[in-house]
This record gives sequence, C-alpha cells and structure tokens, in this order.
Amino acid sequence: FILLSILSIYTTMSRLISNQMVQIGTLKSLGFYDRQIYIHYGEYGFLVATIGSLVGLIFGYTVVANLVMNIKKATLTLPIWKKSFGIDSMILIVLIITVCTLAAIITTRKVIKNNPSFTIKGMLDKKSSGPGIYKKSRLSYDWLWTIRSIRIHPIRTFVSITAIVGSIVLMVAGIGVCDSLYSSYQDVYNNEFCYKYIGQVYGESYNDLSRKLNSFDVQFAQTETADFSFQEAEKSGSLLVLDSGDKIRIFDAKSKKKIRIEKDEVAIASQLAEQLDVKVGDKIAYKTKSSLKQHKVTVTAIVDAKMPQGIFIYKDKVKNFEPNTIYIGDSEAYEQAKKEESISNIISIKKQQGNMKEMMDSVHSIMYILILAAFLLSVVILYNLGILSYLERYREYATMKVIGFKHSEIMAMVLKESFLNLLIGFVIGIPLSKQFLKLYIRVVSMDSMEWVPIITKDHFLIVIFSVIGFSVLVNLIVSMRIRKIDMVEALKSIE
Repeated sequence: FILLSILSIYTTMSRLISNQMVQIGTLKSLGFYDRQIYIHYGEYGFLVATIGSLVGLIFGYTVVANLVMNIKKATLTLPIWKKSFGIDSMILIVLIITVCTLAAIITTRKVIKNNPSFTIKGMLDKKSSGPGIYKKSRLSYDWLWTIRSIRIHPIRTFVSITAIVGSIVLMVAGIGVCDSLYSSYQDVYNNEFCYKYIGQVYGESYNDLSRKLNSFDVQFAQTETADFSFQEAEKSGSLLVLDSGDKIRIFDAKSKKKIRIEKDEVAIASQLAEQLDVKVGDKIAYKTKSSLKQHKVTVTAIVDAKMPQGIFIYKDKVKNFEPNTIYIGDSEAYEQAKKEESISNIISIKKQQGNMKEMMDSVHSIMYILILAAFLLSVVILYNLGILSYLERYREYATMKVIGFKHSEIMAMVLKESFLNLLIGFVIGIPLSKQFLKLYIRVVSMDSMEWVPIITKDHFLIVIFSVIGFSVLVNLIVSMRIRKIDMVEALKSIE
C-alpha cells in the first residue's frame, strides 16, 4: 500500500507540474531565479500533501480505526477499547509529505534545466537517439516506436509495471483471505466436526456419564489450553483428550486418510508440528494451565486438522480423564443430554457456524476496503502515466496525424506499449501474488486455527480482468484526447 501510494503521489505531482511547463518557461524568461521556482512548486507539493494527510488522518482515525476495532471485538475481549495514534503513523505522514514535495521539485527540475525557448512552447529539448539503431530492424514501425518509448522513459515503464504488479498482489491478497477463511471453515464444519450439538460438562465423572449415556450417540472430550515444547521450541495450543467415537474426525496430513484416535493415540496438528519442527516418533512435552506437572508423549501421527491447533490424545494415554465437553450426534441424544444436570450450555453446530459467519462477515468488510483501495491506487497511477505520456507526445501525435497516420494506427502503437507493460506485469505479478498470499495468510491467521491459502479460479480471473479492464479504460481516455488534438495549434510555435 505504501509503495503504490508513493507511486500514485509521484505520478500525480509529475502530471500537475508537467501541465505547468509553459508557466515555468515564462517565469524563467521573465528573470525569476531557479531557486524561486523550486520553492514555489515545492511549497505547492508540500501544501497538497499536508492537506491530504490531515484529511486521511481524520478519516482513518474516525472511520477505518472503528471498523478494524469492531472486527477485533468479534474475537477478543478487552476491559477497555481505546484508539491511539502511534509514532509509526506520524512517520508515514512525514514520508508522504516528503515524497510529494520532492516529486514536485524533481519534476520542476526537468523543466528548469531546459532552455526557456523550448519550455515556453510547452516542449522539452530532447536528444534524439538517431535512426541508426533502428534502421536495420525487421520489426514494424509501431513496435519500433514502442521500444523507443520504453528506452527513452524507463522509469515511467517501471512505475507502470509496478502499479500492475501491486494491484494484482493486493487484490489477490484481499480476495484470497476471504476465500482461505471460508474454505478452512467449510473444511472444519463439513469434515472435522461431525456432531449436531456440543455441550459443557461439570461435576460428574466419566464413568457415571458413560453409564448414563452409553446407549446414545455421544462422544466425550477433555479440552484444555496447554503449552507444548520440543527441544528449544515452545508453543501454546489446545490439548484435546478424546473418548472413542467419530464426532471429531482427523485425517493424516499426507495420505488424507481418516485416523482412529484409539489406534494413533497421540496426533498433532500439522501447523503446530511445523512450528515445533516435530516429526512422527518424536517425544514432546506439554503442561496444562490447570497443572504445573509436565507430561511427555510420543507423537504417532501428524494430522490435517484446521481447528483446534494442538494435540489429540486418546483418553487411555492420560492418567485422569475428566471430560468437560460432550459432542452429541442426534436429536435423541440431545433430548437425553438436556435432562442431565451436569450438562449445560448445549448449542447446535448451526449456531456455531452462524457465529463464525458473523466473524467472517466482519473480516470481509476490511477486505473490501483493501481491494477497493488497491483498485483505486492502480487506476490513479495508470491514469497519470497515460496522461503524462500523452502530454509528452502531444506534438508527436499531431505530426503523425498530419503526415497521414490514421487514428486506429496511432492507437495500435499506444495499445502495444500498454500490452507489453501488462504482459510483464502479469508475468511478475501472478506468481508473486500467490507467494504473497501465502505469507499474508501466515501473518494474519490465528494460532488457534490453520488457514490454507487459496483463491478460487473465478475470483482470480476477476482480478486479472479487472486489471486489464482499467488499463483499457485509461487507453480509451488517451484515445479520446488524441482524437481531439488540433493539429494546427499543436504544431505551431508560440510567437
């Protein structure tokens, strides 16, 4: 975001100053010193950036911060929710103001170092590369024109490609987080959690509960928060001690085959295994929050379990199995469980899914902002670059029209350069976006659940066609401007 924002600021200021070329040439002709012109346009860039930063600060603090806090309120409980303004935000504002001011000064310098006799006519004195390097080429004229343009303006080409790459990466990240979150929860509730209801158990032993509910479709579990350690690595997670049953299903991380906890007595979730660098056969230690005693167990399986992230142990592997959770498989078992005084807070899996959907919807809102901002920043950059290119080639386009080039032929040359930038941007941006999504998911995901980075084909195609679409839109705007060029006025000299 910072990179695209800086590029957007730079291209905007470059375009604004380029529109002032005649005025700068006039000021030099009237005898103004270079430093006076630098100060004037530097102050202009400073003022624009300062006003924009203040507006952004107010909007971010009052609107975006509240939105992010509401998302966090769905997953965290804090005694006080209070916004604060950090030094990092101040550094970012100073950076933006500095970039905007420098962009104005650098662009002004490009005009000032030219002779006023040229800039007062709205043109820069450019050294021609000569026809020697092109005259023996077998390429068509429009491709030679495109290559010449890229050679003369490498920075503009680099910025254009960077904007395309940045927009692909950010939009894939925004949509990919939603797809990854949705896919992971679908996997949890369709494959791992196979109960209809879940309840809490208090004050009754496993033997008594088992005797009362032995004929019903239920499974008991003891769930605790624990600290796991292996060699030098330590990590917190969930300890899930399971009774016999299939209400909680786990699958081998490699073969994807269902694992019976009675056989594979100690299974560890693949994400936690990766964090601790644990393999099958390793002996790991754990200590629960309710006990200071450390226990050691040998891992017999690594499983693909999205939630919870921790260790699954069969009840016979612990000294005292004291269930605090009951998984209920059907309505008959549910009616019986309601009658037991030791079982409370029974909720359906559909209610759990509803709560998750609320949290996911809140995450979607911030992702929409991410996607929209990436789209707008990229449009601004590409639009500015397109208009800058038009301003720099204004007389070239007019000359082409005078000597007989059709509008379609001129636009073919413009589109070839745009196509080349798009092609390079896609070659870099598509693989980079997938790698960035993996990194982004790893950063934003919670330790309690594994999010698998994924973006659906439909959504990925939407990203690609969106980037192509606003690139074509910019070219259409340039096309309309080229069509309206007054050839006589464009080529005549200012007397």
